Amino acid sequence: MVRLKVTMDNEMLAAVASRLSSLSTAQSMPATAKAMKTAAALVRATWQGYATGQQTLPGVEPMKNPSKGYADGIKVNPLGPFDYEIVNPSEIAEYLEHGTTEIDMKQTHTRGPRSRVSRKGVPYLIVPFRWGTPKNIGARNVMPQAIYDIVKKARFEKSLVAGTTHNEKNASGEAVSRNDYEKWGDRLNIEQIIHADDVGMNLNQMFNMSGMVRMDTSTENQKYSGYYTFRVISANGKPGSWIKPATPARHITDGVVRAVQEDVDAIIETAVIRDLGL
Repeated sequence: MVRLKVTMDNEMLAAVASRLSSLSTAQSMPATAKAMKTAAALVRATWQGYATGQQTLPGVEPMKNPSKGYADGIKVNPLGPFDYEIVNPSEIAEYLEHGTTEIDMKQTHTRGPRSRVSRKGVPYLIVPFRWGTPKNIGARNVMPQAIYDIVKKARFEKSLVAGTTHNEKNASGEAVSRNDYEKWGDRLNIEQIIHADDVGMNLNQMFNMSGMVRMDTSTENQKYSGYYTFRVISANGKPGSWIKPATPARHITDGVVRAVQEDVDAIIETAVIRDLGL
């Protein structure tokens, strides 16, 4: 949980703390109570502005991939008439705020609950990557139009899930339910990709799309297709492969404080002066 607090703790307020000690309700200091609520809303709006890429923060790297989910997780919790907490319980908030260590997925992901074991006893994991169509701008992986023209055609046979499952042990020896497949259809091969290359794809992009399948994801009411590639992470993979680099801490909340400090102080001080008749 990443959190910020809005409290009456600046120098001016400390000077009148003795006069505040006997005042404990919002009714006794209405302007201040309202100002605290306004200040908390300002902090939340500033944090959300950064999360959605609409605002920068002093001393903090801008968001490269704005996240609505990260922004929506930012909430205001009232702790009292003069105390508010702005929190974000999402995992991405923790990652961004505190950074992450380097992860060797050959050791972590191949031991997880969805892991498998080869005939030689080597743990591995099959990782699906979903591909969006050219008009699906929000997708992480979007195929070029030339590739979509191949895989969307009727002659590119769909792969079908059978609708049944079977149990199979993972790397920890636990029984895990796996889908059965009625059949595997066509797979996009590298020759097709090269032949369709009229958009200047580099070799890495071509490799990433190699093996793409068209899965039948239809419902009872409408026909759908999903496009996937599958990659294998093996515990015996090449050194240096499947490494997620460490990410530095961004200290976003410190940046939010720096961005709003003057405005928050002014809002609260003005209200306190009004309530106390100073």
